[in-house]
Amino acid sequence: MVVDPEAAAACHRAGEGSELELVVGHRRDPRWGEPLRVRGRVERLPDGRFRYEGGILGGVEVSMGPSAVVAIGAVRLLVMSKPTYDWGDDQYRSVGLDPTAAKFVGVKNMMNFRFGYGDVMKGFFVLDLPGPTPPDMRSLPFERIARPVFPLDRDLAEPHIELTRR
Repeated sequence: MVVDPEAAAACHRAGEGSELELVVGHRRDPRWGEPLRVRGRVERLPDGRFRYEGGILGGVEVSMGPSAVVAIGAVRLLVMSKPTYDWGDDQYRSVGLDPTAAKFVGVKNMMNFRFGYGDVMKGFFVLDLPGPTPPDMRSLPFERIARPVFPLDRDLAEPHIELTRR
């Protein structure tokens, strides 16, 4: 999924079933990369409303704003107008996408994806991609943080954390 109101609007102008060339991504904060030019078919144009089923937001109704599901070959891209918290697969399911049927699912939440997707994933890859929340916090240029602190300082022991599922 990607937040790109301009791309979502272009899909809504084109209409369901339309083929279009689309420029997506990196408009909200271009520091992290260049927009990507793709060609795809608009499969769905949902209004973006959904309800979180789990996590701390369970039961809360929110909106991604006018959204689009774009088929780019075998890939399905969810283009949203507004950012929402990526706890689990709620956004995907709300637009008719079934993560359990997908070979790969892109998830941007490094903190909770094991909880949110634990029941549907068979494994995972952590990718170190450009952005404000990298998997290795040591790559960020912290300027005002009390030191030493894990995981920024290598000489500290890694804390033991147990994850439980209710």
